[in-house]
Amino acid sequence: NVWLDGNFAKLAPPLPDAKLIGSGSFVMVVTPPNPLPPINSWIEATLTFNRGDLPGHRTSLLHKRSFELHRHDCDTNGIFCVEGKVLLAEAFSQRIPGAVLGLILAFFCGVATMYIVKTRLNRLWAFPMRFRKLMNAESVHCVYQPILTLSNDRIDAIEVLARWRDTTGETVMPGDFLPIVEDARMTRAFTEVLVRNVLADLEALPRQDGPMRVHFNIYPQDFDADWLLHVFDPLLALGDRFVVVVEILERQQSSLDQLKSVIEVLRENGILTYVDDFGAGYSNIQFLGHLPLEGVKLDRCFGQAPEGSLMAGLQISASDLIDKTGYKVLVEGVETKERLESLRRGGIVDQAQGFFIARPLAIDGLVAFLDEHASRMARSVAKLRQVM
Repeated sequence: NVWLDGNFAKLAPPLPDAKLIGSGSFVMVVTPPNPLPPINSWIEATLTFNRGDLPGHRTSLLHKRSFELHRHDCDTNGIFCVEGKVLLAEAFSQRIPGAVLGLILAFFCGVATMYIVKTRLNRLWAFPMRFRKLMNAESVHCVYQPILTLSNDRIDAIEVLARWRDTTGETVMPGDFLPIVEDARMTRAFTEVLVRNVLADLEALPRQDGPMRVHFNIYPQDFDADWLLHVFDPLLALGDRFVVVVEILERQQSSLDQLKSVIEVLRENGILTYVDDFGAGYSNIQFLGHLPLEGVKLDRCFGQAPEGSLMAGLQISASDLIDKTGYKVLVEGVETKERLESLRRGGIVDQAQGFFIARPLAIDGLVAFLDEHASRMARSVAKLRQVM
């Protein structure tokens, strides 16, 4: 680049339209075929040859970090161009007229106003209110955590977990919004949205060798046979591909006789029932012995227990107790290979779930995981046959 420099102003150009261009101790004379736009002496400018710009091309740009106003002007033939830059503060001091500066100021005012308004709205419209107003099929999305059957290493069950996308684009975890769902008495509306989204997602799931069990967590107050059969009817219609499993807590408010009646009606119509979080807080043995359950999920504290610890020992006792009732035993929170192998050796636990097996996955990730897991199983079978 060669820079315009006022130090050479005493030299007289040989032609009226000529420009004296200096760089260091060198000066040259350039005569553009068309006059270039005038440049104020206090603007740092560069004269360059055209780099592909259109004739008469003119651009202005504000650099946010340096707060410099950059301007690019070319002559009508597009041969010579002048690039200038000036600090925005200096532009104010020199009182530059023109629409460019006005547009810049208007832009900054608009951005500042939008930021202030958005900040105030977010403060006034707190998260619980935003969730209640905006909870719908578009803002709720599902992830799926695979469940491993230990006897054959198959993934034949998944648990549905919910996420919520806030207006900021942030993904909100269940612990932040599920209390709002319950406090606002939106539990049924939320479950209905969840089931609709799951139904749409599962269309992408390839057909498995047998039906895939799909676990849903159900609020205690919604454990009603008629309503559940209505909500899950679209999935029940796909009984050759999917089996609906509902998970309930021990802390159900209904009597054992009422719960037994609901579970029996659901079972007759193809919906299985698990007790969730068994061992968290007060565990009622009578609760297990009285109900026609399909299985019991032990609380994650058992799955995460270190080998040889008291909790690991209690897990063995709890699993043995559940096994004697005839229910399947599912341990969640399995996060290490050692813990999974310990559960295998015990011979009592039927299913395992946890980060070591797989984290919660969006539907695309689930499809890829199931495909990779099936391929790995096929390779293992092939190797076993070679040995035999």
